Amino acid sequence: SGNTVFGLGAGAAYCRATLGASALVGVNGQVRSVSERSSDNAIAPLLEVGVRHAITPDLRLFADASGVWKSSGRFHGNIYNAAAGVEWFPVKNVGLVLSYGVTNIDLTREGGFADSRVKVRLQGPSAFLKARF
Repeated sequence: SGNTVFGLGAGAAYCRATLGASALVGVNGQVRSVSERSSDNAIAPLLEVGVRHAITPDLRLFADASGVWKSSGRFHGNIYNAAAGVEWFPVKNVGLVLSYGVTNIDLTREGGFADSRVKVRLQGPSAFLKARF
C-alpha cells in the first residue's frame, strides 16, 4: 500500500553471441585473406529489482536494475542493465517515459584456437511512449 512499490524478479535468460573477424595478411608479396567465425549460446540465471513511486496517479518516478551472470562453461560473462526516470500518463493508458540507462555486456567464449570476447557499454538518456493495460 502507499505510493511506493518494490518488485523482485528471478528467472532465466537465453544468451547467444556470434563473433566474426577477417583480415588481409601479406607475407613476401603474397596477400591472403583470413577469416574466423564463432557462435555459442547459454542459459543463465536472471535477477531483477525495481521500485516505483507515484507522485500523482499519472506521474511516477522509477528505478530498475537487472542482471545475468554465468560463471562456468565455455561461454561465460555478465550482462546488466540499470535505469532511472520518470513516467507521465497524460492519457489513461498511454504515457511518456524519460529515463537514463546503463547497459553493460561482457561475454567470453573460450575456444580451442583462441578466446573470443564481446565487451560493450551503452549509456545515455531515452524517451519513449509506454502503454499500460
